Order: sequence, then structure tokens, then C-alpha cells
Amino acid sequence: MDDGPLIDGELMPDERLTEVKLAESLQISRTPLRQALQRLETEGWIRRTSTGGIRVGSVSELEIEALYDVRSTLESLMLGQAITRLRKPDISRLHSNLAAQKRALVDRDFLATADLSEAFHREIWQMSYNNVCIDFLELIVRFSPRKCMGNGINIGVF
Repeated sequence: MDDGPLIDGELMPDERLTEVKLAESLQISRTPLRQALQRLETEGWIRRTSTGGIRVGSVSELEIEALYDVRSTLESLMLGQAITRLRKPDISRLHSNLAAQKRALVDRDFLATADLSEAFHREIWQMSYNNVCIDFLELIVRFSPRKCMGNGINIGVF
């Protein structure tokens, strides 16, 4: 999914941004840009400096740990729910995914490993039939990569 350079993690935490350059690169006028920046600031993606500048938001180690804790707690709950519904084809799909992850690790293909891990977790989410937890996890996964990137951690994938 392409959400743009900020949400996709192309900009580093605390990186300086300017309205003029953003408007030019996005090919939009400054009025809708300011509206978008206001929303991004509210959501914690950017912050205003005391001098009126704009910086990409950053995250603390405590926030990273909290995101990890919430995700692992929700996934533990969902795994318990999924186990009661597992069928042989489900188990086969999960085993196939784990085997593919192992091959990707042996090949040192870390991007494929991450993609397969994400697919494995999402498969379990779906098997739980817990749409409330799925919605929360989608928010966590969307929030995590960019927010944690500057710390060298991506909790979007376990």
C-alpha cells in the first residue's frame, strides 16, 4: 500500500519538512496541505517546533514496547480463538507458510521473510473471526513501521 513518504516510512523521525517543498513534491496548493498537516500533527505523525517548523514525529522506546505489548496480547487472544476453529487445510497453510519463511531465512531474503511472517499473522487473525481485534491490529500495523523505524525496530512484523 502506498500512503505517501511520511506514512510509508521514507522520511526519518525528526526530519525537517517545509510546506513549500511538500506542496511542490505533492503537486498541491498550500491550503489543502495545511489541512493535511494539521491532521498529521493531531495523529502524531508530525510535530511543530517552537519556531514554527515542521518535523517528522518520533517515538520513544516506551511507546515501542507498548505497541509490542498490545499487539502480542491481542494476537494471543486471537490465537486462542482461532485454535477452536482450525481445520486441516488451515493447519496445512500455516505449515506451508512456516516452511517458506524458513527457506527465505536460509536464503537471507529478509524482505520475503517479513512478508511471509505478516501473512502468517494475518491468517491467524482471520481464523479468529474477531473483527474488533483485527481492526485494532490494522491500526497498530499501520502505525508501527514508520513510528519505530528511527529506532531500528519494526513491530509490524514479528
